[in-house]
Amino acid sequence: MYRYVFDTTLTDRRQRVVADFIVHCGLANASLRDEIYIQLCNLTFLLSTPATAGDSSATQRTWQLMAHCLSCFKPSDTLYNCLLKSAAILAAGKTLPEAICFTDGSSSSLFLANRA
Repeated sequence: MYRYVFDTTLTDRRQRVVADFIVHCGLANASLRDEIYIQLCNLTFLLSTPATAGDSSATQRTWQLMAHCLSCFKPSDTLYNCLLKSAAILAAGKTLPEAICFTDGSSSSLFLANRA
């Protein structure tokens, strides 16, 4: 996933291959789907911080990969609301200092923590 987002030497064809591979992994293994979405959420928050805000091509690739995954498989019911909330926060132009993700063994969860 990080190669797709940050490797600027990839040709368009290789980018598609990497994106398709990530989607294939999610389609082949349902337990990986939420993990893929969590990693994408972390990347969107990482790229929205002031230190990395100038990397618009990486941000665009992250959202493209998110759209590609959403068009192929849905997040779990547990993650759906968190995913929607994180997209709403980013669409409003807000940033969170920290996005914490963990897996409890049976399902993945995204917790967004705003530390003052």
